[in-house]
Amino acid sequence: MVQAISRKLAWWRGECGHVYQMAVRDRARAKPGYCPYCSGRKRPERPIRLD
Repeated sequence: MVQAISRKLAWWRGECGHVYQMAVRDRARAKPGYCPYCSGRKRPERPIRLD
């Protein structure tokens, strides 16, 4: 178990299908449905394949 204030990095999959790494506390504070790629804050390093 991890607390919502943890700075530990975790992998997340957004509703859009993007996979990204973010600290637990930052993800807990983010708006529902937040994705750093869709919001324009991060650029994909390689093409993303959505199945």
